[in-house]
Formats: sequence, C-alpha cells, structure tokens
Amino acid sequence: MTLTPPIPPTRQRKFHPLILFLALAHATTASAAPTHLFVPGHGLTDRTSGVDRTAQQLLDECEATGPWMRLIEIAYDWGDLEGEPAPDGTRTWKAEGLTKIRQDAETCAARGKYLRVILQHRYAHFPAYMREGDRHSFSIRDNTPNPGEAPPRVIKLDQTESLELLEGLYTQVITTLQGSAAARRGFYGFVIQETSLGESPYLDRPIETAWYANLRVFHQWLGDHLKDFDDVAPRGRLFWQMTNFPAREVPTIIAQLPPGAGLCGPDTFPREPVSHAKDTGKATYGGLSKAYDALRQRTDRPISLHVYHGNYNTDRAPFLPDAIKGVQPIWTDTNLPAANGLDNKDAGDGIANFLGCVSAGRRPDTLAVHNIIWSSASGTLRPFAGKPAGHKPARGEASPGQPAGAYGWPQVKAWMQHSGQFPQSDAAGGCTATVPTGIN
Repeated sequence: MTLTPPIPPTRQRKFHPLILFLALAHATTASAAPTHLFVPGHGLTDRTSGVDRTAQQLLDECEATGPWMRLIEIAYDWGDLEGEPAPDGTRTWKAEGLTKIRQDAETCAARGKYLRVILQHRYAHFPAYMREGDRHSFSIRDNTPNPGEAPPRVIKLDQTESLELLEGLYTQVITTLQGSAAARRGFYGFVIQETSLGESPYLDRPIETAWYANLRVFHQWLGDHLKDFDDVAPRGRLFWQMTNFPAREVPTIIAQLPPGAGLCGPDTFPREPVSHAKDTGKATYGGLSKAYDALRQRTDRPISLHVYHGNYNTDRAPFLPDAIKGVQPIWTDTNLPAANGLDNKDAGDGIANFLGCVSAGRRPDTLAVHNIIWSSASGTLRPFAGKPAGHKPARGEASPGQPAGAYGWPQVKAWMQHSGQFPQSDAAGGCTATVPTGIN
C-alpha cells in the first residue's frame, strides 16, 4: 500500500482571502441553481380550438414551427380519470385516462418537449357521485355555453371533504407520472383553472371566502407534493394559478403562493384591460385589468398567458367600439385610442405587442411573460348564414355580425416564420428567459 507523504510546511497551501471568497461565491451560486424545472418559450394547446388533437399532433405542429415551440398543454377531464366509488366507498380510478396523461408526458420527453397539465375541476364532467344532489359540485352560469349542453359545474372547494377529493385526484395523477422516468422528464407542471367562479345561487360571500381559503390551502399542499417530484435535478415541478377575478381575492392568493408556483392569464385581450365595471356593467372586466397588473408586478414568479380561440378576434369584448371590432391583429406598429376613451397603457393593438414577444417596432407592454400558450384554432370568421335568430355559437364559431377574415394559429405561425418581427434566433421566442426567483 502506498502512502502519500504529508506536504512539507514550506509547500502547504495557503488559502488566501480572495481564493476563499471565490470558493464561497461558487458554492453560493451552485446552491442558488433553480430547484424547479423552468422552460421559457411558446406552446400549443387544443383547448378552445373546437378540434381534439393528440399530443403527437400538437408536437408535430410545434416542430414544424420552430425551436421556440417548447411545450404543449392538454386539459384532462375529472370524469375521464375517476369512476364511481366501489361498494365499500373506496374511490376508483380509470386506468385509460391516467395512462393517457403518462403517455403524453413520455411522448413529450421523447421529442425534447414538455407537457403542461390542466386537471379540470371547473367546466368539468364530474363523476356522478359528485353531482348527485350537488354533493361536491354546483352549476354556474357561463358566458360561452355550448348549445344543448348542461351548465358547466365547479367543485365545491369551500367544503373540506371536497378539497380532500381534489387532493386525492392530484395524488393519483402525480403518482402515475412519477412511476415513469420518461414521464418525469416530460412533465412541466400543472395549470389550475381561473379564479373566477361565475354566477350561481349556491354562492354567497361566506361560501366564496371559504372557497378561496381552501384554494390557498390547496396551493400549499400542491407545492409540497411537487418540490421533490423527480430524483434528478431540478427535482421540483411548477404549477401556475390562472388569475382574473374577483379582485378582492387575487392579491391574497398571489401573496400566499408557495415556492414553485407561478401565475397565468386565462386569456390575452390587448383591449379588454381598459374596461371597467362602470363602462360595461360587468365587474369581471375590471378584475381582469387588475389581474394583468398583478402579472406585471410579480416578475419573481413564472408568468404565462393563454391566447385562446376567442382571443384571435374581439367577439368576447362586446363593449368595444365598432371601429375596432373584428379580427385581432397579431402584431401592429400602431396604438389606436383606447376603448371608451380610457387609458390603454400604451398596450398596442396586436396580441404579440401585448405579450411583448416581438423584436421589431413597438414593444410597449411590460408583462415579462415566460410562456405563451397559443390555441391551435384555425379558420375564417364569417357572419352566421341561415341560422335562426338567437342562435348561440358553438366552439370555433364566430359571433353574429363579425366580419369575415383569417384568424388563428396558421396566421400566428406564418407571422413567426416570415414576418421579420418575431425573434426566430431566440430560443425562447421573445419570452423572457430570466429565471424567476420565486421558483426556489
């Protein structure tokens, strides 16, 4: 056995203060590495597109667009994941639905992309035991119902028992994803549906207060269950809370988010933030304005926004002057007067201007978005023809009186690839790649 002789005194190393400082600085930097997976860039969702698309199809479209398309987002209905209880009351799970989530995450990993998951407990088809007698869910009035469909339902999160059901659902999905190394790599995180509850006779102020209090409890629970999601660094996975309304609850929800939590907008309306309750009679619009302002102020959190089907045109903003109704431009170098003479915060007229993901011309907005999720909707807006008065549009169908015009993902894709206004050389596609400190 060979022994290494001790270093003679004259050759012993002296740790000078500068060297010691650099070593400590390196250690500090290493310890400050992100603890949660963070992937800035753009993504695609089939939600609101009116067409069901598989993970493979969404990934194909991402790859055909550009390297900045780094993720897909898919919504999974509660009723596709849980069945009716067993005779002894034990909860039962649908293997097909859970397997699909795992396979979608594995598919993303195999192609170097990521999956954001929405588990629907709003606008969901709940198992029958949760609907019967409104035991764990209640119906709400929605502003965009599908013809012939029953009113959408929301979980009774004000009830502790219902909160436990929600946690059980997430536990089942998390366990399923953790059972596959590939799924763990491909899973980006969860998106929790918007904070607005809609209108229902069930709701009053005490019930709403309890609902949001339990939502904050759920955030803490979910943060704990995602911080050690994987055994390979970065170990944690993110989750995003969509925020829009009510304004009185949103600040507290944001202030109490745990590490690893981000914020997301359910829609992107460049003009809608300028409206207020006094102009529209709907306080929701004022709440959305405040939600956008909250996103601007919290650069310490992962921030994302959706561009859904209805955001490609102004059919969801009926208060706008006729002069600016119709197809919403993707990018423009102009800034028309704000609706109703209100302050538009120099937000520009195009969707991309509002998001800030442009490299040429005006970049007036300061949302500092890390991820943009675009609806894969495509088509042409046309007024209704041969439809009876009072006809309500189905998903993917324009509202009455809208002018004809091209809209949707094909136009966004073409703008990204050929306009010269989109930063194609930027791997994040104009989204901010700065790692938010709130993920640690």
